[in-house]
Amino acid sequence: LTAEEDQGGYVMPIFDCPHAARIGPSPSVDRSLAALSAGCEECGDNSENWMCGTCQKVLCGRYVGQHMQTHHGEKQHDVCISLRDLNAWCYACDGYIVADDVNILYIPLHVAKFGYLPPGCESL
Repeated sequence: LTAEEDQGGYVMPIFDCPHAARIGPSPSVDRSLAALSAGCEECGDNSENWMCGTCQKVLCGRYVGQHMQTHHGEKQHDVCISLRDLNAWCYACDGYIVADDVNILYIPLHVAKFGYLPPGCESL
């Protein structure tokens, strides 16, 4: 889909993604802060970027240059997290995922983006 074709709608996340267990290592808060302000490592765009859950590369999403999708195809790095809204996506499952394993990406990015721990979280 292109941005113009995507009409939005309800999205049911995947709760049993087996690929989330391969996320890591956790980025530092400093690395997360740098990622939030970085452009895509391929094209420089900074409007819709994602961080790879395996190697922490910052690449643009499907509505820009599709560099994260290409990265997945080349490296089989399945899970990434949106730097815009901190939602996680698994390319192998083809959907948004909700999994405790994502927290090693989500928590430092949340702290970098908002300056505090997410609700219910006691430490990094």
